[in-house]
Amino acid sequence: MARVNNVFVEDAWRRRGIASALLLAVFEQCEAMGIREFNLGATPGARSLYTALGFEIYLAEMRRRVHPI
Repeated sequence: MARVNNVFVEDAWRRRGIASALLLAVFEQCEAMGIREFNLGATPGARSLYTALGFEIYLAEMRRRVHPI
């Protein structure tokens, strides 16, 4: 299994297919290496990109900020 922890594209360069191209290149490399499963962490804003690339929600991570008393 392969995992990407973060994909980030600067605001000025978004919506140009950069993240998709990066991930597709990684998928090709994983396939060439015989890796059959690929996981990544996704922020809510990026989920549409990942679902368009065939990802499904597998686990949900939740967070709560701790405020000083």
